Amino acid sequence: MELIVAPRASASESMAFDEGLFNKAEKGILCPTLRIYSWLRPSITVGYSQSLDDEIDLELCGEYGIDVAKRPTGGGIDFHSPSDIAFGILLDAEDSRILLQKTSNAVRKALKFLGVEPAVADSNSDRDRRFCCSYPSRFELEVGGRKIAGIAQRRGRRSVLQQVSIAVSGNVDNMLKCLKNGISAERYTLKTTCLTEQIGRAPDISEFSEALAGEMEAGVPISY
Repeated sequence: MELIVAPRASASESMAFDEGLFNKAEKGILCPTLRIYSWLRPSITVGYSQSLDDEIDLELCGEYGIDVAKRPTGGGIDFHSPSDIAFGILLDAEDSRILLQKTSNAVRKALKFLGVEPAVADSNSDRDRRFCCSYPSRFELEVGGRKIAGIAQRRGRRSVLQQVSIAVSGNVDNMLKCLKNGISAERYTLKTTCLTEQIGRAPDISEFSEALAGEMEAGVPISY
C-alpha cells in the first residue's frame, strides 16, 4: 500500500485529489493508497448526492473564510477544522461492508494508541441524514455515544474509496451559522466530541499517521 501524507490543502483540492485517485483506480492504474491530509482552512463538505447551493450559504462562508466542497463519497454535511485529521483509502472492490468494518477497526486501534477508547457504532435511529455530524452511523466511531470519527464510502466497479474524518477540534460555531437549514450548536455538542476534549491536546498528524498506517497494513487485505 502506498502511503501519502499530504500537505495542507483547500477542501476543493483535497476532494478533487481523492476523486482523481478513485478514477485512476477504476481504470486499473493505481495501487492501493492511503492518503492522510488536513485542512488549510475551516471547511464544510457535503455528500456527492447533496447540493451545495441548497444546503450552504456560500456568501456567508466567504465572509467567514470557510472552504466549501462536495465530497466524492456519500453521507451528509460535515465540518472540518484545520487541526482535524482526514484520510482517503483506495482498495480493491470487495464486500464494501467488510471494508467499512476493517477500516473502522484500524482507526479505532490508532485512536487507542493516542489514548482514546472509542466504540464502534451499530445503528442510530435518532438521526437527520442531512448531517454526518448529527449521528454515528454503523461502523463509525463514538465515545460515550458522541461521534468522533466518520466514514463515507464510494464503490466503483474495480475499487472502493473510503474517506474518514477525525475531529480534533470542536470549534465549528461559524460553520454552523453557514447552514441554510441548520443544526443547533447545542445538538451538535450533544452528538459529537473531539480528540482535544478526550485527551486534552491536539496530536500531530505524523503521530496519528504512523499508528494508522501500521493498523491499515495489518488489518485491511490488499488484493490488487
